[in-house]
Amino acid sequence: MLKKCFKGLVLLTTASLLSLVLTQAQAAKKISLADLESELEVTFPDALKTELTPILESYNKQKSPKALAYAGNGSGYFAVGTSVKARSHLAAAQAATRACDEYRTNTTNNNNIVSPCEVVLLDNAVIKLGAAFKIGLTEKTPSSVWRISDISTNNSIYLAGTMHILKPTLLPLPAVYDAIFHQADRLALETNPLLFTDPKRIAKFQAIGSVNKKEVKDAMSRKLRKKAVKFLKSLGVAKDTVFSTSPSMLSTQIASIKLSSLGYNIDTGVDAAYARQASVEGKAILEVEDFEIALAALTDWPMSTQMKILQQSLQEKKDQHKELEQLIEHWLSGEIHQLYALARKDLDRDPDLKPIADRLYDERNLGMLDQIEIYLTHPETTTVMVGAGHLGGPKGLVTLLTERGYLVQQLNHAGEPI
Repeated sequence: MLKKCFKGLVLLTTASLLSLVLTQAQAAKKISLADLESELEVTFPDALKTELTPILESYNKQKSPKALAYAGNGSGYFAVGTSVKARSHLAAAQAATRACDEYRTNTTNNNNIVSPCEVVLLDNAVIKLGAAFKIGLTEKTPSSVWRISDISTNNSIYLAGTMHILKPTLLPLPAVYDAIFHQADRLALETNPLLFTDPKRIAKFQAIGSVNKKEVKDAMSRKLRKKAVKFLKSLGVAKDTVFSTSPSMLSTQIASIKLSSLGYNIDTGVDAAYARQASVEGKAILEVEDFEIALAALTDWPMSTQMKILQQSLQEKKDQHKELEQLIEHWLSGEIHQLYALARKDLDRDPDLKPIADRLYDERNLGMLDQIEIYLTHPETTTVMVGAGHLGGPKGLVTLLTERGYLVQQLNHAGEPI
């Protein structure tokens, strides 16, 4: 469990998904074809509507957990897969996607669907298609990429905000990301995803995540314990994990699982994609901060505070998944200040959790700033990629670098200064 948490931790400390957990929609609500078209921002051909109608009618009659996955080619051909009465929402999502992909790749169907299947319904929550995020974007759209220049030395770097998890259907990324990757001699990442399996790093992670079982049991309310055990049991995870893992680390795994149910994957995130490409090309990969700093920002809190983090990760809020979709929309449009405010919104509402947001973002930004200034003294060009939540806000990296006197230029999707 702890090894799996290691990936999940990156999501929370860098993309502020601590409070962005999956909505379990009301089972009583029925989804109509019109609802699906409206939420997905698509218009189905009449022939497709005819075929989808009975599938939806059958789906609406089934009990939770359930999921429906879909893929289309824009010419009326489509593939659908469903899963009902699954053990968990993650299991439902995975089974529906597999069923959809089996149909999509079956050559006898002759449907020529290249796009992968993705979950569009989880229970009755409509999940946005990856392609829908790109509607309205042009080469002139502002990006979450900046060129930072030291006028006195003519040295410059690129600073790019990333989303650490993405749907495969959100690829390819805006062209500016490829451009700044190829123009740089070195790639600096907030945390190198290729080191997730490093034995020394895993050992440190496990050491930090180990807890006194009695302390956890004494601090955890019966209601919270019951909810956590129920969630883990649905995944086939031993209930003792609730007491053998740091509550804040357990919350990262819960959030990661919920995001996986929505079709988001850390392996298709911006950081992982460019880390793999840099490795293939032999390009140096640096880390902007020590990963233990990110770990401490989440785990170095009183047990009572960690219980609040765990409780928040288990909450089921209506349409909460839409906040993740809004984060991605802000990221694609270069709206870093709106992204920052949304990312820490739920933590800021609770006086006990606001210091966590301050530490995850503002305090860590100062350490990143020092490292970026070192990169600016280097003769080789460095492209720095960190979670987009670190760029915005009054203490974000863009503001801090501007205050230090550097020339800070936002680029559009084509890589041109705005």
